[in-house]
Amino acid sequence: MILDGIMIERTLRHTFAGLLLMCGLLTLNVWSERSQPDSETEKILRVLSSAPKAQIAPTFQTLSELAGTADPFLGSYFSYTEMVEVQSRRELARAASKSRSFLRRLVSSGMDGTFHLVSPRVRKARSQKEARQARKLWEKQYKTYRKAAVDRLKTLPIDKSRTAVVVSKSGYLAYLVDLDKEVALLYLPIAYGANPYGEEKLRFGDCRTPSSENARIVSKVPISRDDMNGYWIGVEIPVPGRPGAYWSRGGNMGLHGTPYRSTLGTKASHGCVRMYREDSKLLARYVQVGTPVVIWP
Repeated sequence: MILDGIMIERTLRHTFAGLLLMCGLLTLNVWSERSQPDSETEKILRVLSSAPKAQIAPTFQTLSELAGTADPFLGSYFSYTEMVEVQSRRELARAASKSRSFLRRLVSSGMDGTFHLVSPRVRKARSQKEARQARKLWEKQYKTYRKAAVDRLKTLPIDKSRTAVVVSKSGYLAYLVDLDKEVALLYLPIAYGANPYGEEKLRFGDCRTPSSENARIVSKVPISRDDMNGYWIGVEIPVPGRPGAYWSRGGNMGLHGTPYRSTLGTKASHGCVRMYREDSKLLARYVQVGTPVVIWP
């Protein structure tokens, strides 16, 4: 009897352990499938990964008929964003060298703390004469490019189920991408998380915009607020390596129009991606719920 009891107990243990192992393998397999970019996103990643390392922003091939207006805009815009980045870091380094407490507060502060500590110095850098002139130049060239792009898009049979959005943080640009042709249909200047040191998002409220290879649009609605306008395009962004965890489910992080137009081309938001009000409306025309979004470093 005792021997039979021991054998039964061992059998039950092995059976239970086997069931646990099977459940674990199934869970791991499901999560790995979900966490992997789908085939559509892989097309985007292939183009992004093939960009030269020295390039400021990975640029998709432009529609040939728009190259004449896109190239001047992109050149002056990249020059401006690089200039502001250098000036802003210089101002921050100067402030940090004068006050260790400022540096400690800057690194440890949450959303409001970081935003209010950084904003005055970023504004000071942008207010310099050279930066003002550079901004006026790219804004003028962008108007020319945008008009040509809008006119061209009206003539193209664009399938919203075959588009994607790429946000290039280093380039301060959002791209509307045609997945079939693998070309950029539209370039849009943006601003993103105001944390001056960039890097990857660590916690809620750190003023960083998370990078993601498998985000997607989950909502798009008109919006009119003091701090947002145009369209709210909500984005679902999973937290890498944490099954079931999300930086956003579409309500607290997305792409939207902004009344603070002079902040475009800089780190300025609490984590969302800002763009011109009219650009948020334009983008909303060519995307839908489920459209893949890649947020590139």
